[in-house]
Parts: sequence; C-alpha cells; structure tokens
Amino acid sequence: MNKLKFVAASRCIVFSIFLVSLLHVFTVQAVQAQTAWRYANPRPYWGALEMRIEKLSTYPPISILTRPEVLAGYLYLNDYVRNRSVAQVDSFFVGITYSDTLRAFAKYLYIIDDEDPLRFSQWLTTDPSPGYYKCTPAHMRFALESAIERTFPDTLTTSFLVTSDIIARVKIIRTTDVFDSAAARTKRAVRVDAIITDVIKGKHVPTCLNIFSTTKSRTSTQPVGTVGVDTAITGKCLQFEYRLDWSRIKIHGSDVWSNDSLMVSPSGKEWVQKDSEYVVFLRFSDLGEDSTYNYRGLRSNWGYTRSGGIFPIRDGKIYDPQNQMRFGTNAPATLWINAIRSKIYSITNP
Repeated sequence: MNKLKFVAASRCIVFSIFLVSLLHVFTVQAVQAQTAWRYANPRPYWGALEMRIEKLSTYPPISILTRPEVLAGYLYLNDYVRNRSVAQVDSFFVGITYSDTLRAFAKYLYIIDDEDPLRFSQWLTTDPSPGYYKCTPAHMRFALESAIERTFPDTLTTSFLVTSDIIARVKIIRTTDVFDSAAARTKRAVRVDAIITDVIKGKHVPTCLNIFSTTKSRTSTQPVGTVGVDTAITGKCLQFEYRLDWSRIKIHGSDVWSNDSLMVSPSGKEWVQKDSEYVVFLRFSDLGEDSTYNYRGLRSNWGYTRSGGIFPIRDGKIYDPQNQMRFGTNAPATLWINAIRSKIYSITNP
C-alpha cells in the first residue's frame, strides 16, 4: 500500500514538473513572439524629435571606469529589482514614509541618472532575458518617484529635480514647428535646437541630429538619426521637444486644466523663442525598440510648474511669477541656479 502511495506521489511530482516546464516554454515563446512582433512593427512616431541609440551591452550599464558612487547606485537598485516582484516593490513604496531609507533611494536614483541620463533611460526599459528582472527598473522608478512626490516636504521641488533627466541653462538657436498627425490631442510639436551655457544635471547628453530643417508639418515618420553620448559642457548643442498644446496651468497631481495658458507667451508667441535664454528641465520618453536600437524622445518635464519645465530668463532674471521653485519670483539667474544646485546637494548628501 505504501509502495502504491509512493508511486502515485512520484507521478504527481513528475507531472507537476512537466506542467511547470511546459508553462515556462509557453511563457518564453510568448515573450519571444511579442518581442518579434514589436521588432517587426516598431511604433511610428510623428513628433518633432526621435533619437536612435544602440542597445546596451551590459546590464546595468557599468564598467571598471564607472565612478564609485555611480557603481554603488546601480548595484543597489539593480539588486533591488532583480530580487523583488512588482507587487513587493509597489507594497514597499506605497507604505514608505519620509525616512533615511527613502532619502537613500532618492540619492542613488539622482546620482545614476545624473551620470548618463540616456544610458539610464535605456536601462530602465531593458530586460536582457525573460525573468532577469522580477520588477522592471522602469516600474521601480515610477514607484520610487511617486513615493518621493507624496512624502518629501518641499512642495514637489525634490520630485521635479529627480524626475528631470537633464537640467541646463541654454540659448536657443532655432525652433521648428511640426504637426503630429498621430497625436490624439497635443498635435502641435516644436523641436528646439539650443546651445548649453551651463550644465546643472546630466554629465552626458545625446549628440545632436543634423535635422536643422524648417519643415512645418509631417504626415509620415521621418528618418531618425543614430545618436551617441557627449560630455555635457558649455557650447554643446542640445535638442528637445515640447508641445504648444500642453497647458502650463496643469500642475502635477491635480485635475486643473485650462486652455487659457498653453505653451504660448501672453503676447501670443510660442513659449520658446530664438536667441532667448532658458533653464530647461527635460525628461526622456520611450519611443520603442527594435532588435538593434532603442528609440528615445527628449521633452520638457512639464506638469510640475506653470513654466512647463522651461523657465525664461529675462534681463538676467528667472521668470517664475508664482515662485513655484521657492527661489524667488524674479531672482537673478545665477542665484536661482545656485539655489537649484544647493537643493541637489541636499538630495545627493542626505
């Protein structure tokens, strides 16, 4: 009788192993099929700026030359997402309070993003093989940023700085209007070509694309250019996109929306003007991938302030009439930028 029970139990175990193996095969095949479809059907983009960059070869993007604090940050966050499920990550960050632990997460997030924002954005959406990450880095970043927004007692200033991938003072060379026929609502896109005059966040920036055209509309995707990474220094070019239909009044986390103050100046001109200076807060957007490349956009980090993430500099002073950054409504640009740097120091040295 005991022998029969043993045989039956053994068969159940073997059958269970078979089912698990079969499920694994189906899962891998489904992921491979989904990936193949995504590669064969890349998402078209009709906006003003699309960058293409070769995929990462290491995960996370570190080497023997990586600075110690950046290395520590990547290893810290990489280990976290490899060993915790989405549910565990969500549960942790939903329950976390303003604490040393959360400040440490914010510190590492800022440091690795600041080092090379483009590579960081690639790492966020990369999964080398099915199951390599239990939780994607992108989801972890979203959960962490939501916790920072909810708990840090500084009226979203830390959240704004952490969620911005590149922050710089720039002078505008040209702007190009592009009609995005595929957009559901914000169809009026603008590509901005600028020169960096002061780097605040982002030690490396994408190389600029040679697309200095004056095209006013597009009904199909234009060829995208492959970009590399440059050291962010004064005099380097920087390209980004914003939309005229974005409301400067829609503050992050609220339901306020008004078409009375779009990304257009009170005189009716577009918010960003040639030969003018601005402090820009930019964030990469994921535009898909194929078997060789990741595709990225770089847009103003709008939704946190009434400037749409693009602060004009007028007569050497920052235009922030609502004092949303808490550095003054019309502060000298140098003092305002130094205040930003002081705030960043408090994030990276909690």
